[in-house]
Amino acid sequence: MGIIEDTSHWQNLLPPLCPNDEEISLYKKAIDGRKPVYLLGMTKQLLDLCDLAIDLNPIQTSKPTLKMDWNDLKGFHAGVIIGDGVMNLVQFDFSKLATLTNRFVCRVFLRKHTGMKYATMFPNEFPNATSIKYTQDGVALVVWDFNSGVI
Repeated sequence: MGIIEDTSHWQNLLPPLCPNDEEISLYKKAIDGRKPVYLLGMTKQLLDLCDLAIDLNPIQTSKPTLKMDWNDLKGFHAGVIIGDGVMNLVQFDFSKLATLTNRFVCRVFLRKHTGMKYATMFPNEFPNATSIKYTQDGVALVVWDFNSGVI
Protein backbone atom coordinates (compact mmCIF):
# COMPACT_ATOMS: atom_id res chain seq x y z
CA MET A 1 0.00 0.00 0.00
CA GLY A 2 1.35 3.40 -0.89
CA ILE A 3 0.74 6.77 0.67
CA ILE A 4 -2.70 8.16 -0.09
CA GLU A 5 -2.35 11.93 -0.07
CA ASP A 6 -6.10 12.61 -0.07
CA THR A 7 -6.52 12.76 3.73
CA SER A 8 -9.66 14.92 3.43
CA HIS A 9 -11.42 11.98 1.73
CA TRP A 10 -11.10 9.84 4.84
CA GLN A 11 -12.24 12.58 7.22
CA ASN A 12 -15.45 13.47 5.37
CA LEU A 13 -17.04 10.06 4.84
CA LEU A 14 -20.61 9.26 5.85
CA PRO A 15 -22.10 5.83 6.69
CA PRO A 16 -21.78 3.22 5.40
CA LEU A 17 -18.26 4.37 4.46
CA CYS A 18 -17.58 5.21 8.11
CA PRO A 19 -18.70 3.49 11.31
CA ASN A 20 -22.15 4.37 12.61
CA ASP A 21 -23.06 4.55 16.32
CA GLU A 22 -23.98 0.84 16.50
CA GLU A 23 -20.62 -0.17 15.05
CA ILE A 24 -18.70 2.13 17.39
CA SER A 25 -20.53 0.45 20.26
CA LEU A 26 -19.50 -2.96 18.87
CA TYR A 27 -15.86 -1.82 18.69
CA LYS A 28 -16.03 -0.71 22.34
CA LYS A 29 -17.50 -4.05 23.35
CA ALA A 30 -14.80 -5.94 21.42
CA ILE A 31 -12.03 -3.84 22.99
CA ASP A 32 -13.39 -4.91 26.38
CA GLY A 33 -10.79 -3.02 28.45
CA ARG A 34 -7.80 -4.41 26.58
CA LYS A 35 -4.89 -1.96 26.48
CA PRO A 36 -3.18 -0.56 24.57
CA VAL A 37 -5.49 -0.15 21.59
CA TYR A 38 -3.78 0.47 18.24
CA LEU A 39 -5.77 1.89 15.33
CA LEU A 40 -4.67 1.07 11.80
CA GLY A 41 -5.48 4.23 9.90
CA MET A 42 -7.02 7.48 11.03
CA THR A 43 -10.78 6.80 11.04
CA LYS A 44 -12.02 9.81 12.99
CA GLN A 45 -14.91 7.91 14.58
CA LEU A 46 -12.41 5.45 16.11
CA LEU A 47 -9.66 7.82 17.23
CA ASP A 48 -11.19 8.24 20.70
CA LEU A 49 -10.98 4.45 21.19
CA CYS A 50 -7.25 4.14 20.51
CA ASP A 51 -4.04 4.82 22.37
CA LEU A 52 -1.98 4.97 19.16
CA ALA A 53 -2.97 5.52 15.51
CA ILE A 54 -0.72 4.09 12.78
CA ASP A 55 -0.82 5.40 9.21
CA LEU A 56 1.48 6.19 6.30
CA ASN A 57 0.02 9.69 6.08
CA PRO A 58 -1.32 10.58 9.54
CA ILE A 59 -3.51 13.61 10.09
CA GLN A 60 -3.10 16.11 12.90
CA THR A 61 -4.75 14.72 16.03
CA SER A 62 -4.40 14.86 19.78
CA LYS A 63 -3.74 11.10 19.78
CA PRO A 64 -0.22 9.75 19.46
CA THR A 65 0.43 8.70 15.87
CA LEU A 66 3.07 6.61 14.22
CA LYS A 67 3.93 7.18 10.55
CA MET A 68 4.41 3.64 9.34
CA ASP A 69 3.17 1.00 6.91
CA TRP A 70 0.93 -1.45 8.76
CA ASN A 71 2.79 -4.40 7.27
CA ASP A 72 6.06 -3.14 8.77
CA LEU A 73 4.90 -3.32 12.38
CA LYS A 74 7.40 -5.25 14.50
CA GLY A 75 8.17 -5.37 18.17
CA PHE A 76 4.81 -4.00 19.23
CA HIS A 77 2.22 -5.73 21.34
CA ALA A 78 -1.26 -4.29 21.56
CA GLY A 79 -4.10 -5.42 23.76
CA VAL A 80 -6.20 -5.09 20.62
CA ILE A 81 -5.68 -3.75 17.11
CA ILE A 82 -8.66 -2.14 15.41
CA GLY A 83 -9.21 -0.97 11.86
CA ASP A 84 -11.92 0.28 9.57
CA GLY A 85 -11.87 -0.97 6.00
CA VAL A 86 -8.17 -1.71 6.21
CA MET A 87 -8.68 -5.24 4.88
CA ASN A 88 -10.17 -3.66 1.78
CA LEU A 89 -6.88 -1.81 1.17
CA VAL A 90 -4.16 -4.33 2.06
CA GLN A 91 -3.67 -8.07 2.41
CA PHE A 92 -2.94 -9.11 5.99
CA ASP A 93 -0.61 -11.85 7.14
CA PHE A 94 -2.64 -13.13 10.07
CA SER A 95 0.29 -15.09 11.48
CA LYS A 96 2.15 -11.77 11.76
CA LEU A 97 -0.86 -10.01 13.31
CA ALA A 98 -1.00 -12.79 15.89
CA THR A 99 2.50 -11.79 17.05
CA LEU A 100 1.33 -8.19 17.60
CA THR A 101 -1.95 -8.73 19.43
CA ASN A 102 -4.35 -11.32 20.76
CA ARG A 103 -7.36 -9.62 19.14
CA PHE A 104 -7.96 -7.89 15.82
CA VAL A 105 -11.25 -6.09 15.17
CA CYS A 106 -12.02 -4.72 11.73
CA ARG A 107 -14.98 -3.41 9.81
CA VAL A 108 -14.88 -4.97 6.35
CA PHE A 109 -16.69 -3.91 3.21
CA LEU A 110 -18.19 -6.90 1.42
CA ARG A 111 -18.68 -5.03 -1.85
CA LYS A 112 -17.80 -1.73 -3.51
CA HIS A 113 -19.98 1.13 -2.22
CA THR A 114 -20.75 4.42 -3.92
CA GLY A 115 -18.09 6.96 -2.97
CA MET A 116 -15.29 4.43 -2.39
CA LYS A 117 -12.06 5.58 -3.97
CA TYR A 118 -9.30 3.27 -2.78
CA ALA A 119 -10.74 -0.09 -1.74
CA THR A 120 -9.80 -2.91 -4.11
CA MET A 121 -10.40 -6.10 -2.10
CA PHE A 122 -13.82 -7.27 -0.93
CA PRO A 123 -13.54 -10.47 1.11
CA ASN A 124 -16.69 -12.38 1.93
CA GLU A 125 -15.05 -15.18 3.90
CA PHE A 126 -13.24 -14.71 7.19
CA PRO A 127 -11.38 -17.91 8.08
CA ASN A 128 -10.94 -18.51 11.81
CA ALA A 129 -12.92 -15.41 12.78
CA THR A 130 -14.17 -15.47 16.35
CA SER A 131 -17.28 -13.47 15.46
CA ILE A 132 -18.86 -11.79 12.47
CA LYS A 133 -21.61 -9.22 12.86
CA TYR A 134 -23.28 -7.92 9.71
CA THR A 135 -24.04 -4.28 10.39
CA GLN A 136 -24.72 -1.77 7.62
CA ASP A 137 -25.67 -3.03 4.15
CA GLY A 138 -22.60 -4.73 2.69
CA VAL A 139 -20.52 -4.28 5.84
CA ALA A 140 -19.37 -6.72 8.52
CA LEU A 141 -17.54 -6.14 11.79
CA VAL A 142 -15.19 -9.09 12.25
CA VAL A 143 -13.24 -10.14 15.35
CA TRP A 144 -10.28 -12.53 15.38
CA ASP A 145 -8.87 -13.88 18.63
CA PHE A 146 -5.40 -15.26 18.09
CA ASN A 147 -4.83 -16.76 21.54
CA SER A 148 -7.54 -19.35 20.97
CA GLY A 149 -5.09 -21.71 19.24
CA VAL A 150 -7.09 -21.56 16.01
CA ILE A 151 -4.46 -19.67 14.04
